[in-house]
Amino acid sequence: FIFLRWQQSYKMSKDFWQTTNYFETTINSIPNLVWYKDKEGVHKKVNKSFCQAVNKPMEQIEGRGHFYIWDIDPDEYAKGEFICMESEYEVMEKRETCIFEENVKIGDSMRELTTYKSPLFDIDGSVMGTVGVAADVTQERLYERMILNNANTDFLTGLYNRRYVYQFIEEKEG
Repeated sequence: FIFLRWQQSYKMSKDFWQTTNYFETTINSIPNLVWYKDKEGVHKKVNKSFCQAVNKPMEQIEGRGHFYIWDIDPDEYAKGEFICMESEYEVMEKRETCIFEENVKIGDSMRELTTYKSPLFDIDGSVMGTVGVAADVTQERLYERMILNNANTDFLTGLYNRRYVYQFIEEKEG
């Protein structure tokens, strides 16, 4: 009996180590930001890409809230440019995965993120927090604006081209 219990305990600890190893390797090998938060918005787990984005080591992030991690003054947050916490609350309320376009201040610059946030459920079915995955799409959005601008303006003069003018008039009439 004692040997059987030891075997089960050993297998369980080996399975736990393997699962943890798989998990850590997976989230730390992707370029997207990954985080796990509790209901109050405290970061419980983040990946290496998240740490690089906020320029802080994991030890300074895990166990901390939104304002500290992103170096945002609560008064600045209240102005309404940032929606990170509001979107977390929406996900927990809806109890389903939601996709958001979010602006995040990283250092002195604003970054555009496409975030996928899902609720995390406790064993009793209650929401215990969220998991999020974000892709930095700042450069892609810049390219989109450049392509749109190039398609709508004359290269030499910088003035709107005929196609844009016709489209503009059509939109105003319709």
